[in-house]
Amino acid sequence: MVKYKNGLIPFSLTIIPTMLLRLRKTLFCVPAYIVAGLVALYATGGFFAVPVLVKWQIEKQVPERLDHRISVGEVRFNPFVFKLEIDDAVLSDADGKPILAFKRLLADFELRSVIDRAWTFAQARLEAPVLHFSLGKEGRHNFSILLERLLRDTPEDEPSSLPGFTVKRVELAGGRVEYSDGLLEVPIVAQMDPVSIEIDDLSSLPGQTARYRLSLRTTAGEMLETSGDLTLRPFAAKGALSLNGVKAITLAKGLVRQAATGSPTGQIDITTDYDLAFGQDGDGAGAAGMRLALGTSRLTVSGLHIEHGYDSLDVPNAVISAASVSAKAGGNRLDVVFDGAKAELSDVEAQRTSTVIASASALSLGAESLMLAFPEGPAEVTGQGIAAALTDVVVRRPADAKLLQFGKAALSGGACNLQSVGDVADKVVLAKGQAVTWRNAQGLFNWISLLRGEILPEATAAEPTPSAVWRLAAKAVEIDEFDLTFEDRRKTPVAAVGIEAIHARIAGFDSASATPMQVAIKAKVAGGGGLEANGKVRADNGQSDLAVSLSGIVLAQAHPYLSDFASLRLASGVMSA
Repeated sequence: MVKYKNGLIPFSLTIIPTMLLRLRKTLFCVPAYIVAGLVALYATGGFFAVPVLVKWQIEKQVPERLDHRISVGEVRFNPFVFKLEIDDAVLSDADGKPILAFKRLLADFELRSVIDRAWTFAQARLEAPVLHFSLGKEGRHNFSILLERLLRDTPEDEPSSLPGFTVKRVELAGGRVEYSDGLLEVPIVAQMDPVSIEIDDLSSLPGQTARYRLSLRTTAGEMLETSGDLTLRPFAAKGALSLNGVKAITLAKGLVRQAATGSPTGQIDITTDYDLAFGQDGDGAGAAGMRLALGTSRLTVSGLHIEHGYDSLDVPNAVISAASVSAKAGGNRLDVVFDGAKAELSDVEAQRTSTVIASASALSLGAESLMLAFPEGPAEVTGQGIAAALTDVVVRRPADAKLLQFGKAALSGGACNLQSVGDVADKVVLAKGQAVTWRNAQGLFNWISLLRGEILPEATAAEPTPSAVWRLAAKAVEIDEFDLTFEDRRKTPVAAVGIEAIHARIAGFDSASATPMQVAIKAKVAGGGGLEANGKVRADNGQSDLAVSLSGIVLAQAHPYLSDFASLRLASGVMSA
C-alpha cells in the first residue's frame, strides 16, 4: 500500500482521471456522433459526390443548351478549402471539331465571398489551354453558333454587366492559339505557342485595378510582350507593349482585304506605351467603339520587300517613330492618326516590271499628321505637313537608262491622298545632280510617260492590273547646280544639247494639269555659251511659251533644225540672241 506524505493524495492523480472520464463521455455521446457523421457525410459528398455531379451536369447541359459537345476528364473537389480541379476538358462544335480545350483548371474559392458580396477566389489557373479559331468562306467563325446560343439563353431583362467577382491570382500557362482564315483564295493558317497570362487582383467591381502580364510567341518566332494595369468596369488597359521579330508577310495577310501588297518579306520590331478603352461614352470610344492612344512609339524594319501590281519597294533598314498615335474604331471602320511621325530609311529601291526605277542611299520623312483609314473597301491614306529629305537619288525609266540623279533633295509643306492618287508640296529643292530628257518621234517628253505610268503589256489572268497614274504638284521648285542632257529624237540626226550649271525656279508645277507653270532658267551650254529662259510650260504635254536669251552658242548644235529648211551643214560659228 502506497503511503503519501501527510496522508494526502496528489492533485494531479485526482484531476486527470476525472478529465479523461468526462472526455470519454463527451466523445461517445449522441451529439458527438451526429457531428462526426455530418462531417463525414460532408466530406464524402464533397470529395466524391460533387465531382461526379459537376462532370455529369457539364456533359449534360452543354449539348442540350449550346448544341456543342464536351468531354471532361477527372474532376476533384476539396470541400474543406473549396478548391475545384477539372482535367482534360474538350469543347467541340456540332460536327465534333474541337474549338476549345485545356489540360487542367484550378479554382480556389474563398468563403469571404459572403462578406465581400462578390465571388472571391484566391487563385484561378488554366494549364495548357488550346483555342482553335477559324473563319469560314461564308464569313462566319467557328464560335458564331456558340455565341448565338449563349445570347439566346440570356434573359433580355438580365443585366449585361459582369457579375461581381475578385480573383487574387489568375494564371494561364502553356496556352496555344490556332487561327485559320478561309475567306482568302490561299487560306491563312497561323499558330501562337506558347501563350501565358498572369493577372494579380483581377476584379469586376467598379474602379478596381489589376496588374497583368501577357506574352506569346508564334511558330514563326514572332514575340509579343505586354504588361500594365487593367480595369473591367469600365474596361480599360494601360501599359507597355513590344512586338519583336514580326514578319512583314504576317501583317500583309492580316490586311489583305484592305490593301493588296503581294507577298512582302522583312521583319518589324515595335515598342510603345498604350492606353486602351472600350465602350466608354465621352472619351471618343463611343458606347460600342474602341479608343487607343499610344505614347512615343518606335518601329524598326529590316529587309522589307513589298510588291503591288507591277511595282515593288525594297527597304533594307528603317526606323519609324511617332510622338503620339491615336486610333478609333466603330462599326466596320478603323481610323488611325499619327502625330509627329518620322521615318529614317537607308538604301531604298523602287522597281517597276523588275527594273529599278528609283533608289536613294538615305531618305528622311516626316509628317505633322498622317491618317490611315481601313473601311470595308480599300485603305485610305491622307497626310499633312509632310517633309522629306533625300541623298544620292537615282531615277530610271524601265525601258531606258538613268533619267535623274542628284546629291540631295528636300520637300516641305507636303500633302498626300492615296484615294486621289496624288502628292502636293509647297516647295521642292533639288541640288547637285544631272538629268537626261528627250522628245520622242511623237513629240512627247520621256518624263511624261514616267509621271503618267508606263505603257505596260496587257495583263493576263495571272498578272495584276497596272496601278493608277500618280499626280505630282508643287507650288515652288528650286534647282541648283544641275546638269541636263536633252535629245530631240524627232530629228535626223538626233539633236543633242548639254546644259550645265542650271539654276531654275519653277512656280505652279502640276503633272496632271493643263495650266502652264512659270519657269525661269539660267544655265551654261556644254559646247560653249549660255542661255536664259523665262515664260510658261505645260507639264502635261511639254508645250512652251518662253522668252529665250542665247549668248555664244555654237551653231553646229542647231544643224538638225536648220537642215529641215536648207541643204547646208553648219560646221562652225557662234550665235547670240
